[in-house]
This record gives sequence, structure tokens and C-alpha cells, in this order.
Amino acid sequence: MKAQNPDLHDYLPSTYRNGVYREDPEQANGGPSSSSRPGGPANGYIDNPPPYEDTPLIPKPLSEEGPKQRPLLLRFWYQHPPDLPFSNHDTNCADVQTCFPGYSDDAETLRQMIYEQASYPPTYYLELQGTHTETTYRPGNGRRGHTSFSNGRRRSSGGSHESDTVTQNTVTDFNIRVNITHLLSQGPDIGGELELLPDNTRGYRGGVIKRQTPTIGSDDIQNQHDELKAWCDKYVADPSILKCFKLERYIINHDTVKLEYLLRSMILSTGYCGSISIGFSTQHSSVTVYNPSIINKLRMTRWICWVFYLSFLWILSWPFLVLATARYEVVKVVFPYADIPPEEEVRGAHRTPAVMSETAWFYLWEKALRRGVLERMDCKLYDMDDAYRIATEEQASRTFNIHQGGAVGLYGVGSQFVGLQQVREGWGRDC
Repeated sequence: MKAQNPDLHDYLPSTYRNGVYREDPEQANGGPSSSSRPGGPANGYIDNPPPYEDTPLIPKPLSEEGPKQRPLLLRFWYQHPPDLPFSNHDTNCADVQTCFPGYSDDAETLRQMIYEQASYPPTYYLELQGTHTETTYRPGNGRRGHTSFSNGRRRSSGGSHESDTVTQNTVTDFNIRVNITHLLSQGPDIGGELELLPDNTRGYRGGVIKRQTPTIGSDDIQNQHDELKAWCDKYVADPSILKCFKLERYIINHDTVKLEYLLRSMILSTGYCGSISIGFSTQHSSVTVYNPSIINKLRMTRWICWVFYLSFLWILSWPFLVLATARYEVVKVVFPYADIPPEEEVRGAHRTPAVMSETAWFYLWEKALRRGVLERMDCKLYDMDDAYRIATEEQASRTFNIHQGGAVGLYGVGSQFVGLQQVREGWGRDC
């Protein structure tokens, strides 16, 4: 038998424990009967209650209780990696940089920071975008008149357009972003797989170019933890004026091809005729530790970087920083979406995802994503979250119940009607 869900078990009343209904929890546990209570039958208790059997909680037939609801899975645990002292990040929040002195002066402090950061996956996003091009013709040579295209039809207000000025604008029809970090791990305290740069492999081992040496080899190193400690000791003891230590996070075994196919098919089924872009982006994909030198503090200052970019001084400063910085890129943490790559599943191997498969996630979010596309959602300042998905599921359930009763609800004559009209006529064409 499967073990009971401890969270659900804690919230169940005592009369429903173990999936069985009991009218009297004390009597069910061998406690005193009604006849032994103070006052006996005179106080309203029955000495000989009618016999009953322990009846399991069997669900009602579908015809009695309505459509079966799909379980609601929430992102309870999601949390971005903790902020580091004296840190900032780049524009896309992909690389977090810090010059905290403790990480360059104490090897144990650096090692503990790596372990803490390795327990958090990178922030993983799914991004859907649909665009189309609008072309406008404006007459030249002083002619009056205006020619434009709208809904695939050309409209002219007089004048010849042989020497017209053509203007093309890209219009965003929808821009949806969903945080799918929770698919990489079952919780923030369940870290990824820590990997160190193996011997005889080219990498940054404290130099300015990739090399196979030096290696960390000693009789005192018995496991991976000892090897990481040795690399941290080497970084702290490095006398270089400029040096950095980098931790990278990777995502593997995610079948983005299958998920992209399902998403593209869903968008096309809405009648959309524009250009579709589907991508997967990451934030907090790396952590870079710089030693607290003046030059490193300047390279981490945002406005100074912009001054160098705009004045093209980076042409001189970039080669200097690359050739003068001792780089340590020997540790990475891998977060597998599944235990094996999707290519091996095609060859017949059994593939087990960390949380749920790509197909299961798609069907869980299909209604919400379709609604977002038809409503032309624009996720510039916020993401499509579980609250939106749950609201869509509840709205669809209410619409189903109303249609079952022979009436049409607001959802049926509102966005559903608009969606059907768009599917019939098509939308998002270049014009």
C-alpha cells in the first residue's frame, strides 16, 4: 500500500483518518461507549446505537458529482537563490557577481557558500511570443493620399503609390512567460549534482587560458568534498592581483523539442497566423566571486561599465582584464529534468522525470496558455502563475456545469465566443 500523504493526513478530521468514516472516534479507538458516559441515556445518549460498518470513502459516480477535477499542483517551494553580500548582477540576472572579502580570504567560507548556492536550481522560464508585421505606405513627392493594409485588405485614400514610403512595424500579439523552475527539483533543499573538473580535461584551473594542468591530486583527497576544499584552498592562496572563482548551474535532459511542438500546435489551433517564438531562458545560472581589488570593484560598478561601453574604452580594457585575471572554473552543479536524455527514451529506455513529464505539464497548463494567447497577455512586469491557471480551470468547470444545465454562461458568450471567432477567421496575419 502507498503511504498516506502526511500533509493531507494532518488536516483530516479525526473521524476521517485512514480513509474510513467513523461516527464516534472514541468508540472506534476502543474508548468508552455511550452507556458509560456520565448521565447515560438520560443525557441524550443512546445505549444501543444502530449497527454500522466501517465504510471507505468511495467517490460518487461521475454522473452524480460532475466532471472529475484535475489535481491542482502549486509551486509552494519555489525560491530564488539567496542573495550574496557585496553582490550585483548583469542585466538579465544570469550571472551574480560578488567581491565579498570572506570568499577570497577563507577557503571554508567559500566552500560553504558553494554548497548553499548548489542547493538552489537556476530560475527557469518558458517564453511564448507571437508577432506580426504591419506595413504602411505613405505617398511621396508631395502627393496627397494614404495607403495602408488592415486585416489583409489594402485601403487607399487617393494618389499613386509608385514612390510611396514603406514603413514596417512589428506588433506583439502576445508575450507569455511561465516560471517552470519547480520542474527541476522537488524542493529548494534538494540540490543538484555537484561536478568538479576532472583530470586530463581542459579548463580554467587558475590561469588565463584553458589547460589540463595543474590538477588537484593528493593522498589526502578521498572524495569530492575533499577535492572541492583543495580547489578553494588553492584559490585563496593564489597571489594573483586579479582572480575569480565561478560556480555554474546547468539544466540537462529537458525535452524542449517535444514541449515546443505541443505548444506550437496549441497556438496554431487558436487560428493564429503570425510569427511564433518559443524559448527557454535562465536566470541565476552562475555565481562569480572576485577578490576585493580596486579593479574588480570598478568592473562590477554598473555605471562605470556603461561609460566604457558607450565610449568604446572596452576595446582597450577588455583584453587587459582577460589576460590579467586568474580564472577558476572548476565546479558546476547539474539539475537534470529527468534521469536520462530524451534521445534514450526514443530508443526504448524508461525515462523518469524529477517532477513531471513535459507532456503532463503541457496538459496541466494547456487551458491557461490557450486563454493567455487569446486574451493577448503581455507578461512584461509579471509572469503567468498558478493563480491564473487555477482561475482558468475553475472558470472552465463552471462553464461545463452551466452547459450541462442547458444554459450559456458568461464565459461561454465571452472569451470562448471570441476565441471561436478568431479560430474561424484567423488572426495575427501580416498586413
